[in-house]
Amino acid sequence: MEKHKGLDAIVVGGGPAGSCLAGTLASLGLKVLVLEGKKFPRDHIGESLLAMSMPYLKELGIIPKLEAEGFPKKTGAVFVWGKSKKKLDLFMNSSSPGYAYQVIRSRFDEMLLEHARELGANVIFDCWAREPILNENGRIIGLRIQMNDGNNQEIYAKYVIDASGLAQFLPKKLKLPIHIDGHKRIALTSYFEGAQRLESPHENNIISEVSKDGWLWYIPLNDKLTSVGFVGDAIDITTDPNEMLRSQICSTSLVKEKLGNSTLIRDVKLLKYTNHIVDAPLWKDGYVLIGDTAIFVDPLFSTGVHGAIYSASLAASALASVISGEITEQEAAEWYQDHVQRHYLRVNHTVKMLYRIHPGKSRFWSTRNSFDIGEEDAEQIVSSLGVSGLTFFINTYRDGVLELPPAIVKLIDEFVLPSNEIQEIKEEEILVLNSEMEKVYRPIIYKKKLVPGLTIQHKRNRTLSVEMSLQSSHYKIISSIDGTKSAKEIYELIEEDMSEMERNKFYVYLGSLKQLGVLHEYKNTFSCV
Repeated sequence: MEKHKGLDAIVVGGGPAGSCLAGTLASLGLKVLVLEGKKFPRDHIGESLLAMSMPYLKELGIIPKLEAEGFPKKTGAVFVWGKSKKKLDLFMNSSSPGYAYQVIRSRFDEMLLEHARELGANVIFDCWAREPILNENGRIIGLRIQMNDGNNQEIYAKYVIDASGLAQFLPKKLKLPIHIDGHKRIALTSYFEGAQRLESPHENNIISEVSKDGWLWYIPLNDKLTSVGFVGDAIDITTDPNEMLRSQICSTSLVKEKLGNSTLIRDVKLLKYTNHIVDAPLWKDGYVLIGDTAIFVDPLFSTGVHGAIYSASLAASALASVISGEITEQEAAEWYQDHVQRHYLRVNHTVKMLYRIHPGKSRFWSTRNSFDIGEEDAEQIVSSLGVSGLTFFINTYRDGVLELPPAIVKLIDEFVLPSNEIQEIKEEEILVLNSEMEKVYRPIIYKKKLVPGLTIQHKRNRTLSVEMSLQSSHYKIISSIDGTKSAKEIYELIEEDMSEMERNKFYVYLGSLKQLGVLHEYKNTFSCV
């Protein structure tokens, strides 16, 4: 067997998770090898990206290539849901840059992997990971791999990153426990030509609509091609996939209308999956699990690719800092575990909430919808969702479009929703940290690295959290707020240390924190008995 050494990381899998991690590490000067068993391009579902993924793709440097490729831009999503089945428009205005792309995954994934190669990552195709190599302490130090020509090799690295997706290479080899949430699921995937579009300027937006036994997605991929799929439970697939998809489409209104006289151009494919999270450390003993290998959640909110990119970005930043000695492996592993788990819970609760509030008589819906939840369950749900997950439900409830369980309705007035209106701060105003907020010293990502930082978060997750490096001007500002100094005094105290932060930006920053409920105006009140 041939042996290779000197690698910082071996990445198993060249999908979005693996290619984004490899590209980021390579851009930081690390030596990375990606092992991909298939030839690219290859088919995949999950064509609808999210605006929240765009900053990560921008930092990776691939946005100009996506623009040049001509992928259609989407500005939001349309949901046909709830008792009334009204059309709900969900816009991306609050998420910079306010749009995302609908992509043909075979091309998108190929572009990401090629971009990683351009950044310096080495990629080997037709190569399959077979066994992890462990040292005497049980730490993974490499892989035994097999080429399609039968040639076997041993490859060594400081870390092995599992981005093998639903194949879950390392969880299966290491017999890691996996928590399965809910029923075994299926997705029926298909492509149509000649389907209609929504009215401009929303013609590229995704449609998600309830059907008799689940729901359907409708994704415009270009002027001619539309991806249409059905998501349901495996137990309900009692007919041929083509017939099952047809019957589900016929039970809808908007999707059925838009398909009109379109033509199905490929037999329907059936994919099986589960909602899951690895119930073990995602980073331990020389390995890191990212993307679908670590977690997978129902695709209702198109979070699959984002979860891959997000976890890859977290892992890459943490690995770079550990390898350079700037942070300990234990700190990085705990930080990564916490962020990925919270992402999983937030997305999972968001999906379950939308299922919960749609009435239906079929087996699929009758086993999911429920308004009868207690105060304790409601608190757990809204705390997991937080502002980022609950905003959609609060807005549609207040607009009278969707209903919410009464126990949750009682809690929604406590939330501070995102707003473009920043509160004005007067120079003489004295500020103090909201008593519901807490300071947590933990690492944050700064310039693609994991560095010591401070997070200010609500004790019950009622507003957005604020992160800052301990070396930043923002940290100096926050550290000076103690309920005794005016805004002007704080500015004068740290002015010389504020770098390029101008006076106006200083007050805007304080105003944004006040608008979020992080800061309050200090008032010295007393009472006489």
